[in-house]
Amino acid sequence: MPIGLIAGMGPLPLEFAKAASSTGEEVFAVAFKGYADPALEAHVAGIKWIEVGQAKGAVLALRDAGCKRAVTAGRIPQEVVLGSVALDGLARRVVAAAASRQTQTLLRAAARYLARYGIKLLDARTFLRGLLVPKGPLTSREPTEDEWKDIRWGARLAKAIGALDVGQAVVVHSKAVVAVEAIEGTDACIERAGRLLTGPKVVVKVSKRRQDMRFDVPVIGPGTVRRLYEAGGGVIAAEAGKTFIVDRETALSEAERLGVCIVGF
Repeated sequence: MPIGLIAGMGPLPLEFAKAASSTGEEVFAVAFKGYADPALEAHVAGIKWIEVGQAKGAVLALRDAGCKRAVTAGRIPQEVVLGSVALDGLARRVVAAAASRQTQTLLRAAARYLARYGIKLLDARTFLRGLLVPKGPLTSREPTEDEWKDIRWGARLAKAIGALDVGQAVVVHSKAVVAVEAIEGTDACIERAGRLLTGPKVVVKVSKRRQDMRFDVPVIGPGTVRRLYEAGGGVIAAEAGKTFIVDRETALSEAERLGVCIVGF
């Protein structure tokens, strides 16, 4: 029986497909056209490319492939959250059933509709526990005492905005919030912080309070490292055990080369 993969933006869907396939699982992917990585095709047993907003096609593809289990991986395109793409009837019902258009709220509503078709959404960490950030420094450079103060301060603030289902990251400098992540994503949040403040800063990435680990798990990677370096450098602090680090070897190599600190807390 294949496991379904609902593939959004970013590197996480490909990481899942590789990890699940390596254990002998047959993976069937439903992927957003123009957003999911085309490299997925080489690592899944089957794939159905769909237009963003076409929920009925996605559900039927998973059902027809025999999927009773599925995992969501990757970010939802902003166009869905902003309502700037055409939605089919099922997608409109999902949105109407959700209390808001925030990511976790929409995905919880989608999970209820998948269950009606006999498809159970699994914890997004399924097959990906090896990608979870451990506690402690991952780079040779560790946070300074002042940076630890910003990490602890930023973690409290990030949890607070996460409780409102706004975002999962904040950028902090000397206990001042420089930028807060919303639907634009962490990389864009860091870029915005770099325009507002030159010099090193601390990026704090956390899971949301009452985080539903079936979807929207925080992710960092080489892109996060490069964006922070371009924004002035500093520290990436990620909640240990609840944040994925994708392409870990490249991310840590880039961090060492660019003098960026990565730490799990």
